[in-house]
Amino acid sequence: MFCAWLLQQHESDQDFVSHILWTDEACFTRDAMMVYRAFRNNRKRRLKLVHMSINLLAFIIAVVALQAAFDSHNNKKIPNIYSLHSWLGLCAVIIFAAQWVFGFVAFLFPELNASIRSAMMPVHVFFGLLAFVLSVATALIGLTEKAIFVR
Repeated sequence: MFCAWLLQQHESDQDFVSHILWTDEACFTRDAMMVYRAFRNNRKRRLKLVHMSINLLAFIIAVVALQAAFDSHNNKKIPNIYSLHSWLGLCAVIIFAAQWVFGFVAFLFPELNASIRSAMMPVHVFFGLLAFVLSVATALIGLTEKAIFVR
């Protein structure tokens, strides 16, 4: 049913489908979080690099999705950032970007001393989970909004 709906949307609005397909930030974020759980026996430095790389890929995908959404709205003369989905998505991407920079500076380059890193870890985990939950909520609200507006 979802695939039929997506194909129907593709025929009428290719920018929307691009937005849907590129909005897979939540999946990549989940994978990046699972790196530390699935590969506990690997070296910490390697895990940090994999975690950072997957999150960077997720951020790039989110930026491309935002561009597709803005293009779609501009082509249809729809205002940008007008709904809960838009605001939550923008907040998720901003938190995600700040989280990535914070994690890079605090945990990867240049590494801060161990006491500061251990104090920052709960904050990093909290905002990482917040960005993940926001991205999932944004995707669900976006699908709901689109289903309502199509009718």
